[in-house]
Amino acid sequence: MPTNLTPMQSAQIEIEIPIKASRSTLWSALVNDIGKWWPKSFHASRSTQEFKLEPMPGGRLYEDGGEGRGVLW
Repeated sequence: MPTNLTPMQSAQIEIEIPIKASRSTLWSALVNDIGKWWPKSFHASRSTQEFKLEPMPGGRLYEDGGEGRGVLW
């Protein structure tokens, strides 16, 4: 888990997309398969190795750049 996350300006983004899937299937895709739906062109850093969402209340959404580097969304 990166320890030196880079703060960025805040933004509010809202997207509504109807999806035909059960809640459990959708949750699994959002949390476990994030790299399949979050395109690399959306990454804020070129050094991002993986995009991660911590599936818990207060969990972080961040780009993991390895070696303690990253970008916190």
